Amino acid sequence: MTKCLLTAQHESKKLKGGPEQINKCLANSLQLLKRYIDTSISRQLRCIYALQAFVYGANCPDLLKTLFEVFHENEVISYDAYKMWKDDLCEKAMKGQYVASL
Repeated sequence: MTKCLLTAQHESKKLKGGPEQINKCLANSLQLLKRYIDTSISRQLRCIYALQAFVYGANCPDLLKTLFEVFHENEVISYDAYKMWKDDLCEKAMKGQYVASL
């Protein structure tokens, strides 16, 4: 769901700029995701992996940091979920370049 929403925004050329512009662009989607994810760490992790897959597919590794900031500020992703993702070694090969950019 997260990846689909981001892909639609990206393909319509609306997902550009810094955190403020992206926050404005994703405002409705973020509220929907927040209700779906609630406080479930497993859903937050799935959301983070969807963000990772999206930026990997869009070839925009620098966008991940901005998306993390926006999703965290809107209480979609907690710091605990982010830390679990960062510490996960299973996906390390794919996310190495993204962790380095954060």
